[in-house]
Amino acid sequence: MAMSRNRLLAGAFISLLIASTALFTLGVQSSNAEDSDLNVNYKLTEFLSSVFGLDLTKYAFTLPNSSTPRYPQELGGTVREQVLSPKLESDEGTMGTMSTFYNGQLWSIKISPGRSSVIYSEPPPTDILSQTKSILEKYQAFVNRVYATDGSFLVPMQNILSGVNDLSPMNVTEGNLNFQVTQQNGNKTRIQWIYTEGGVLMDHKRVELSFQNSTFVSFIDGWSLYKVSGLSLISSEEAVQIAFGAAKNFEFHLVYDEQVGPVSVKPELTYENHIVTFGMAWGRSYNGSNPSIIPRDALTLYPQWQVLFLLNQSYGGNDGVQVGVWGDTQEIVSCTGYGSLGVMPTPSSSPEAQPESSPSSELTSPSSSPTQQPSASSPNQQTGFLGTNIPAEYSYVIVAIAVIAVVAGLSLVYVKKLRKQKQ
Repeated sequence: MAMSRNRLLAGAFISLLIASTALFTLGVQSSNAEDSDLNVNYKLTEFLSSVFGLDLTKYAFTLPNSSTPRYPQELGGTVREQVLSPKLESDEGTMGTMSTFYNGQLWSIKISPGRSSVIYSEPPPTDILSQTKSILEKYQAFVNRVYATDGSFLVPMQNILSGVNDLSPMNVTEGNLNFQVTQQNGNKTRIQWIYTEGGVLMDHKRVELSFQNSTFVSFIDGWSLYKVSGLSLISSEEAVQIAFGAAKNFEFHLVYDEQVGPVSVKPELTYENHIVTFGMAWGRSYNGSNPSIIPRDALTLYPQWQVLFLLNQSYGGNDGVQVGVWGDTQEIVSCTGYGSLGVMPTPSSSPEAQPESSPSSELTSPSSSPTQQPSASSPNQQTGFLGTNIPAEYSYVIVAIAVIAVVAGLSLVYVKKLRKQKQ
């Protein structure tokens, strides 16, 4: 009986120890997530004040305590995405904002002034060229100070600006840098610095500024976010040959009769009738849907060929078979039907910019200075652990400490009992 009780006590001790360790780990992870949220809020506030140049003392806004981080499947489920969309309210009106962070780094931000006037700490230059030069200088300082990383990648972009007199539409390439200026409707100007290698534009890896009516309204930095793995190791002809081997074995599964079910049809393909394109694609979700023989990072660009074999006749709305081929490993990325209901995706296409409409989330006045990391809850609100001001995110830590204390007490009792038995 004594041995049975000892085993029971030992089992309970081990179980409690495992549970307490798990709870403590969850608490640490939750605490880290909270710190990450505050860090993102701080970066957004600093960007608005130091790069956009807003006088945040003139605005009332609240940054969320938690921006509900996601790990999107389109980014392989490994990239932390946080979207913040506070409104900035002032006597001049209300401005909408929307920003996206990946792994704690700002990828894009857009301001929608609407009919309100933008309140700056200092009046910006009146011409777009001077504004652009100033913004790049401020952003370089922001990268050095806030990210604590080297912002020298912006220097060649600044050098290009030094050689132009105005920002009329242009498209020039200097080394690995493609510089583009486009205008739309006479009041919108988009300026891009895109990484290029071997004549291939990699528009994911770019810095972009947009102006509307000479007002700076949006910013994208994919340059420091994305890495480049290298160009294709195979030629376009080799890619077509590999793709044709997969396409000729492809079958359409067509449903002519619901009672009969799908019918497999192998289309007739000709090698000569094809369209081939090349670009640099994200590693993202290809890891899960089509595993590669090499690990592919979601934020790294890899060489990819797209080959479309056109059909002489349509099969269930499909006019062709489209095959993706990795240019480094020669693996098949995908093999699908291509029809009039879809468009041919090109691997070099980039994510859409933020929408034109203003974010609609309502905000209240912050309880702290806008230039500091604010809290979402006012002092009078008790929305934390057990109705207190303690953040709910720390509940795991509190419970873990309590469990550990119980385990320690039981351990002491257990040890004393063993000693008595030995005596």
